[in-house]
Amino acid sequence: MAESKVMDREKLKYLVKLIDDESEEVRNNVLFELYHYGPNLEIDLLEFSGSLSKSNRKLLEPIINSNRKNWLRDQWIKKDAIKDDFEKLEYCLNLISKFQLGLTVSFEVTSMLDKLAMDFRNYYPYGNEVDLSVYLFQQLGIEGASKDYYNPMNSNAVYAIRKRKGLPITLALIYILVGKRCGFHIEGCNFPGHFLARIKIDNELVLVDCFNGGRLIYKSNIAEFAEDMYDSVMFLIEQEANINLIIKRVLANLINAYSKSKQPENAELFQEFLLV
Repeated sequence: MAESKVMDREKLKYLVKLIDDESEEVRNNVLFELYHYGPNLEIDLLEFSGSLSKSNRKLLEPIINSNRKNWLRDQWIKKDAIKDDFEKLEYCLNLISKFQLGLTVSFEVTSMLDKLAMDFRNYYPYGNEVDLSVYLFQQLGIEGASKDYYNPMNSNAVYAIRKRKGLPITLALIYILVGKRCGFHIEGCNFPGHFLARIKIDNELVLVDCFNGGRLIYKSNIAEFAEDMYDSVMFLIEQEANINLIIKRVLANLINAYSKSKQPENAELFQEFLLV
């Protein structure tokens, strides 16, 4: 297996040199070989990135995108073997980030969440769930992406942390997963159209709107805007959003965002995962 990989890398060195060969037949053969190189193509090409011209990169782009999709398909099915719900959720968020940003990007969801939790504990050694909300959504300024809401990157946890913006569910999941590292019990609330987080303050259920600065929503607030639908709304709020439901909602957001941004191939890819 290792020997085969070395041979592939040796072969790749020569294929890269022939991408813009004068002979059309040679170029076509090279592109064919690259298409069938396998999911490691993007990573292995990093070694030769300095010698690739702009035109060569453009030729390689559809091949890399195709390989990245195949890589994601191979990795996505492995989530079902993960027993821990939080690990499964984090695994899926990491795959989405790598697919969107590239397999060679060094940023990892896990390490970034670890750092957020560590920094929070340094600032608030005895902090609670509310303090964490204040830290993430006020002090750090992570906020809702209201201006480019349908940008597919707003479902990307790495992007949300680095750019300080994201969808309601993306921000809520960052809050939940950082909270888990701090020993907090924070849940998701599958509120229609606007995903929320759920915590308890003095045994009272309180919603956290991560998209809007970590605003706390108490039962009295719900009564104000729900009016005749209060019982129905409370029923929804009191149901815990399980991890599989959360993952499906993230996928639905990606499908919608890619469709609106005229990237049907990516929308279809995530549709595959939604139907599994």
